[in-house]
Amino acid sequence: PWLKQGPGNGNLAQREQGLRLAQQVMAATGFKKYAVWDTEMNYGNMRDTDRNQWPKKKYSQSQGAAYLAQTYLFSLTNGVSQVYWYGWDDYGLGVWPTSKAGRILQPGDAYNTLQSWLPGAKNGGCTPIGSITTCKIKRGAAKQYIVFRNANAKRPYTVPASWKVRQACTVLDVCKPIRKSRVTVGLSPLLLTK
Repeated sequence: PWLKQGPGNGNLAQREQGLRLAQQVMAATGFKKYAVWDTEMNYGNMRDTDRNQWPKKKYSQSQGAAYLAQTYLFSLTNGVSQVYWYGWDDYGLGVWPTSKAGRILQPGDAYNTLQSWLPGAKNGGCTPIGSITTCKIKRGAAKQYIVFRNANAKRPYTVPASWKVRQACTVLDVCKPIRKSRVTVGLSPLLLTK
């Protein structure tokens, strides 16, 4: 749901704003009870600019992985029941989960990692506190937390002792111990777990 940017040229905040507006329209027209699907999601544009008026923009692999992960997390906690990543194989947009040769790139790794984080987990919602968003998920009795920012700049974050977590895992499935209850939080979500 883009507002003014055209296919793929918005950012995370603009997508969230577009989703909220779509949900307001659904509520106002009596369709609030129906599921929201996002059927063509991607960012950036690599199409021939002679055929369209949108500027070219391709994301780095790390930024693409972060955008993909945040898109799915925001959707999960805001009533979007299905998200279909558009352009897995046409390379016309700016976030490529696979290379033209079929190799999995960082956004594809992020997608696979989310498939291990989220299925079977209970959604406890996401809360923005200052510049950092925290999401809670639960598997059985085990609580896990996901933290991220909507900005590229990284910030230190003190992990609440009540969370009782010991490691931080990236969307590229790299886990490291949490030292002195501190992690560095950026655009790419981190899973904090025992």
